[in-house]
Amino acid sequence: MVYKCAYIQYSSVEDFRAARDILRCNPTWNGAPRYDCALLDEPGNLNPARLQLLFHVKFNNGRTAELAAVTRFKPSKWKPRTLWRGCRVFDEQRSLVILQATDIVRGSLMCPAFGAPVSRQAHYLIDCIDGDMFLRANDLAVPFNQKHFEERFP
Repeated sequence: MVYKCAYIQYSSVEDFRAARDILRCNPTWNGAPRYDCALLDEPGNLNPARLQLLFHVKFNNGRTAELAAVTRFKPSKWKPRTLWRGCRVFDEQRSLVILQATDIVRGSLMCPAFGAPVSRQAHYLIDCIDGDMFLRANDLAVPFNQKHFEERFP
């Protein structure tokens, strides 16, 4: 089964409240294609990706999985003429990667970088959409400590 949108629930690192993003991957959303971007839960650095397809698979052994086909963004070597503090430029890769839908952390905003060579498909990561995104993008988020939480709130 193929889906055209996903409701992604996540815990905000700004105030630890529950939050939700609606991510779409629809070739005809209001008459135009719409393929939203997301942050992936992978160890290491920031991993943005563009959703291309969301689907549900049932295997022969009876197990099921929610999967996503994405194109990843990798840090770019291209730099804009005007740099600003915290400027991050990513190149969108052409190859599709299949991963579990649970690897999607939250939505992200990738803005096309004008002036970049067309072959690069360069995009800026916009980190000022909300406080949670700012903290995640600038590696300022404090990791949640379950033991500390249980000690303070038994």
